Amino acid sequence: MFRWRLLTALIGAPLMLGALWRGGAWWGAILAAIAVWGALELGDLFVAKGAGQPQRDVLICAGLAGFLMAPALESLAATRWVALVGLLLPTTAFAYAALRAWARGASVLLEASAAVFAFSYVGVLMGFWWLLRSPGPDGWHHALLALLGTWGTDVLAYSTGKLMGRRRLLPRVSPGKTVEGAVGGLAGGVGTVVGVGSLALGLPAWWTLGLGVVVALAAELGDLAESALKRDANVKDSGWLLPGHGGILDRMDSALVTGLAAYLWTLLVSRP
Repeated sequence: MFRWRLLTALIGAPLMLGALWRGGAWWGAILAAIAVWGALELGDLFVAKGAGQPQRDVLICAGLAGFLMAPALESLAATRWVALVGLLLPTTAFAYAALRAWARGASVLLEASAAVFAFSYVGVLMGFWWLLRSPGPDGWHHALLALLGTWGTDVLAYSTGKLMGRRRLLPRVSPGKTVEGAVGGLAGGVGTVVGVGSLALGLPAWWTLGLGVVVALAAELGDLAESALKRDANVKDSGWLLPGHGGILDRMDSALVTGLAAYLWTLLVSRP
């Protein structure tokens, strides 16, 4: 299992970092693909729960619509017709979900619920990574620190929990997570952001410290949230796409929240 996790990381990490560095369409394509695949995995959790089987095309439309809200809102002042189309996407996706369910005699409530969940939990949250990676060095640095901080939190939480974990954190949500692992993850996330941000990029230490705390706490919250979904559906992994990790949601669960948290930090706390 460790070998598969390492191999997946060695392939996936350079791919993410390369797309992040290029920005633009490269970064947008990666984020959109994650949003779509994550929405499909979310539908599989509905199936595992026994709540029904949402239509996959509905989930794809909802996840993509949620992600496209970010560039649509970003262009609101500059290109109003693009913004208008983007703002109409959620309404179109939800209406499509209801009509498809009605036409095939399925549960309209199920299809609408799955569409809303895919739209908000996966699509919209991935859209904040687009907003975070704004043009110029600031956007590149902010998104890089948030991504590395997320990875640092995950790696140190996993390693510390395996080596030193004794006291369970929230056993009803995730039996394998420990208090020691959570503390290690917090230290790993903060240390990564401060180390890279202050030492390598020359950013103010107080600012990177605040960003590191925000990212690390958000990463652990996102991890626990997805664990609760899997626990409720009684499955170990959300999917199969990433050997050693499970599905896209298993790998990106922390990032779903850290993108939003880091974006709010950069928005509310201006860097001197």
